[in-house]
Amino acid sequence: MEASFWTGIRFFQGLPSKEIEAVSRLFTYRAYSKGTLVFAESDPGDHAYVIYSGIIRVYATTKGKEHTVDLFGKGDLFGDLEVIHPSNIRVLSAVAMNDTVLFVIKREPFEQMLADYPLIKEQLMLLQMDRLFLSNRLLHEMKFHDARARAIFTLRRLYQRFGVEEQGKQRIDLRLTHQQFADMIGTLRETATLVLKDLQEQKIIDIQHQQITVLDPTYLLEYTDFD
Repeated sequence: MEASFWTGIRFFQGLPSKEIEAVSRLFTYRAYSKGTLVFAESDPGDHAYVIYSGIIRVYATTKGKEHTVDLFGKGDLFGDLEVIHPSNIRVLSAVAMNDTVLFVIKREPFEQMLADYPLIKEQLMLLQMDRLFLSNRLLHEMKFHDARARAIFTLRRLYQRFGVEEQGKQRIDLRLTHQQFADMIGTLRETATLVLKDLQEQKIIDIQHQQITVLDPTYLLEYTDFD
């Protein structure tokens, strides 16, 4: 894979190109077809993953129902927490939402990488802090904002992470069911459907075949709960 991919990985930033090349050799290439499970809850956490292409959905299962927790795209690292945590047990499941290519690293070389390259360890700590910050922000949104506001905040994050321009239109490059979106904003599917319908009627977004087009990016990016 091209060197530009690895130099763009967040936790490699600041490393000399020769060291990036050496570290990248610790990863192996693995392809997953759409719908393939990468790992399941209660599995041993023996590998961490970097996404080369595709989208990974991470979810929890409660009483037989899947609840989407987060989505990861190109360049994202996931599955790393259980690799370095003493429990070594997966607390969530991960599935490929489309045909996906991952780079995989085993526990032992991952731990050795952190020991040999303090800069990578520092970047990983910053990444974990960002995740904690986002988790706290989501809890704040759940507590203090209604379903419509949470939907807009979530659409903003999805647009910032997965937004692409296609034929002059701004599109979120993934497909979500109403149930998956409802899980992400912490509400019932029926409520999420009504909120999404309202946003479509206001010409803020359009949804066709589970594909979200952002019609008013400015509104989405500048929205506050006081609007």
